[in-house]
Amino acid sequence: MNAPGMPGVTTFNTISPALNTRHYFYVGYNEKDRVQRKRLIGPFGIKPYKNNSTTLGCNYKNEVGKTTDSVKTRAMDGHFLPFRTSTRTVHDYFCYRQQEGFKKAFHEYVKKSYSAGIH
Repeated sequence: MNAPGMPGVTTFNTISPALNTRHYFYVGYNEKDRVQRKRLIGPFGIKPYKNNSTTLGCNYKNEVGKTTDSVKTRAMDGHFLPFRTSTRTVHDYFCYRQQEGFKKAFHEYVKKSYSAGIH
């Protein structure tokens, strides 16, 4: 998932370790993404946790770290893999693909997925 428009902890706190031993969650986030931060008109806007939360995609108030810790406490350490995929304010897939963070995340996903036989 890249810059997902969803909350982190509340989404991942119901994931069953027994049912997800072979699943890994690669999550790209961008703290400057205007769409994720809901800053479409200048500095004003609504908070990322209001009206359909986007806190995970923009790492609002360290949502990525909190989600990582939450997943670890349920014996799934290493199954939630966050990557900062961009440092720009643009919320466009093509723009993300040009960023080194995105390329690194994608490379890591391919490397781990195929070396472990996980598809």
